[in-house]
Amino acid sequence: MTAPTPTAATPTGEKRSRTRYAILASNFVILSLNYADRAVIGVAAPLIINEFGFSNAAFG
Repeated sequence: MTAPTPTAATPTGEKRSRTRYAILASNFVILSLNYADRAVIGVAAPLIINEFGFSNAAFG
């Protein structure tokens, strides 16, 4: 007897699409851009506070 070979089908027999990988990739890109934006705002915070006259509490 041989073991059945695993397939890329769901329990209902439908073939899995590649949509999940596109969603995963887009989430990674969006979260990376969000992190980069936060880092840039953190570096530029002193300049922004001085230029617009914000307090630290108002800036956030």
